[in-house]
Amino acid sequence: MRTSLIAATLAVALAAPGLAFTGRVDREGNLDGDVATELVYTARVDLSGVADEFDPTEVRVGDSCGSIPIDRRIAGPQDNLVTLKLRRIDTRRGAEVFVDMRSGAAARQGEARVVAWRRRSGTPCRRARNLFKYKSTNPTRRPSGTTGEVSGFQVKVRERARRYRGKEVVLAEFFLVEGEPLCCGSVKKVTWWRYSRGGDRYVRYRTKIRR
Repeated sequence: MRTSLIAATLAVALAAPGLAFTGRVDREGNLDGDVATELVYTARVDLSGVADEFDPTEVRVGDSCGSIPIDRRIAGPQDNLVTLKLRRIDTRRGAEVFVDMRSGAAARQGEARVVAWRRRSGTPCRRARNLFKYKSTNPTRRPSGTTGEVSGFQVKVRERARRYRGKEVVLAEFFLVEGEPLCCGSVKKVTWWRYSRGGDRYVRYRTKIRR
């Protein structure tokens, strides 16, 4: 079991890209259910006094309200991007943005989000809404006997429970016990989340801990 946990943690690190902005990634799709498409893209965050190869990455959405352009950050900044997908995830019209971003030499820290692009009155006429947001610097409640720090995490979006409408989010965190190296947490906590249409967000419905 210990070996499998180490392998899973290392897989996250090895799958991650370099530690800075490596080029623009574009995804185009219909996020709000209207007749037009929106652009989701990565952008370099230019840090003053820092070499370009160390500039972090953020994810933004480009849209318009009539003739008025909209350009909003929806995720990051983090060192770089692992996953950026547009998928039908909740039960409302349009696609959602699933993004996984990482930071650090071993890509141990980072964030994952499911973001919806919702209509609103006024200007701008659209806004981002985090249906699910996870940051490894602010993990879920720590299992007993752990330090509360995670050595890595994985997030997947998939259809797992037919009794829930929309897709589910599965979050796996690897928590550290005192004295363990930062690479290799031995306590795995898996949390399942389902979409709540009434609350327009993801809510936890199951948790499992393996030591």
